Amino acid sequence: MKNFLIIVLSFIWVSTQAQTKPISIDKYTTNYTFTPLPEETKEVKNNIKPSPKLDSKAEVNAKLDSVNQLNANIKYALGYRIQVYAGASSVEVKKIKEALYLKYGDIDIYQTYKQPDYKVKFGDYQEKLEAYAILKDIQSQFPDARLVQETVNIIRK
Repeated sequence: MKNFLIIVLSFIWVSTQAQTKPISIDKYTTNYTFTPLPEETKEVKNNIKPSPKLDSKAEVNAKLDSVNQLNANIKYALGYRIQVYAGASSVEVKKIKEALYLKYGDIDIYQTYKQPDYKVKFGDYQEKLEAYAILKDIQSQFPDARLVQETVNIIRK
């Protein structure tokens, strides 16, 4: 019993010591005690530097020009081409290329060969809708034509 009483009293003493520390504002209590900020914290708050801002049009234009130069170096991007033919006949490839040159003379035509198949693709489209419009136009002549997504050349206007 003596040990139990010592343990209970020591617990009560420790809990009262813990409550003597300053308490921050709590919306459920009416006792408010404030602890002042240490001097180190005040100095740090006063030395905060604002983020740099671009004050003049010249600085903004210089930043935009640097981004423009970086973008000018990009020559390829993910886009779409129209695959007109995939098969093993080199004679068919020549016929298809001739028909494409007659109808779309200004669009680049790409021929690839991975044994035993030839593929004929044309166009460099960054937007799917643009490629889809050409696809619908050409499907009357080439019903097996389809869109394929691949790396295309960027055409600067």
